[in-house]
Amino acid sequence: MSARSGISAAALVVCLLALAAPPAVAAEDRPPVPPPVRSAPPSGARPTPETAQLGPVVCGAPEPAGAELLRSEAARMRLAELHRIATGRGQRVAVIDTGVAPHAGLAGRLIGGGDYLAGGDGLQDCDGHGTAVAGIIAAKPPPGTTGMVGVAPDAEVLSVRQTSDAVTITDALGAEVSPGTTTTLAKAIVLAVDQGATVINMSEAACVPAERAGAVGELVHAALDYAVARDVVVVAAMGNAAGRACTGEGLVSMPAWFDDEVLAVGAVDAFDAPAGFSFRAPYVDVAAPGTELYSLSPSGGYTASPVNGTSFAAPWVAGLAAVLRERYPQLSARQVTERIVVTARRAPHGRDQAVGFGVVDPLAAVTAEPFSGEESVATLAGTGDEVTAPAGAVPVDLLGIGVLVVVVGVAGVVGARR
Repeated sequence: MSARSGISAAALVVCLLALAAPPAVAAEDRPPVPPPVRSAPPSGARPTPETAQLGPVVCGAPEPAGAELLRSEAARMRLAELHRIATGRGQRVAVIDTGVAPHAGLAGRLIGGGDYLAGGDGLQDCDGHGTAVAGIIAAKPPPGTTGMVGVAPDAEVLSVRQTSDAVTITDALGAEVSPGTTTTLAKAIVLAVDQGATVINMSEAACVPAERAGAVGELVHAALDYAVARDVVVVAAMGNAAGRACTGEGLVSMPAWFDDEVLAVGAVDAFDAPAGFSFRAPYVDVAAPGTELYSLSPSGGYTASPVNGTSFAAPWVAGLAAVLRERYPQLSARQVTERIVVTARRAPHGRDQAVGFGVVDPLAAVTAEPFSGEESVATLAGTGDEVTAPAGAVPVDLLGIGVLVVVVGVAGVVGARR
């Protein structure tokens, strides 16, 4: 891939009455409240070559495929048992990323949503990032073969290409940046909603000063509000801070910061320990595997080396949301996210700034009882506490290892090179 590569028996029934709702978060640990939405969402019109940022984009030769390696996390997360119950059939997961290349593991379920770089259909991936994300969500081996299986192997994938590390442009300040701005991200969210997405995955993250986040992200906030109002689950990666610009004080990861509209995901390793690179913040909601993973490659095979990053933790949660939406169609998007949060494997000391309320447990999320489409999971848990879980998800960290830095200058807002 690209330089980002580093890139059981009967189902267990979990009784929610035995689960404590996530503990209340101390006032001093709560994230700053984003300002209310003032802007109208942008148009969801599909981009054309005339409206694209770059025009024709030519990818380099694909990297040779690696061996067919099944991730040990599939067994650890009990996907085989999960898929006896639900597989995400009938759900459409939008991957707003670097594009998703056609692959046998996504055959018949990959849809081109649009391309803000070149005005195409979004089915070109010069980076390999979006294809790897899509594989974790929905990979499925062709009949009669073996290979990687994603969390929701019967879900559709809607690809919207909105950024790339493989090409660069120069901004008004003379800095070399990757294409993709907060404006195109906002447009991509609305486009995905208008094209029937029931879940949106954004494995991108912008790091901005807290005092400017409201203004910088106003259009993105409006687009997220548009998605939530239309009952779409939005999932986002928290971003990767280790060795990057997002390590200073007073910075927020956006759009994860818009916690009422998104489900923000951090990364853990194979032992559920927080990944060192995962951005810490009081608005992290849950965590998922994000280290030493293998996934689909644009070459048609599998990644030649493992991928790492919160970019690859978020699609575990997006895939789980698709499975839940198939299993419990009467649940609202907010109730789906509540169920994911309440059934997560609890953080030892309450809500944690690295893993949120805990590490997602797909089988528990699908089998938890009692269940009602009319009441919230938190109410059914009998605690009386309100779950402070977001209703969707967000990201802005495109590579599995990078963070998109938003630069505010006289020319506006652009995504600086990750």
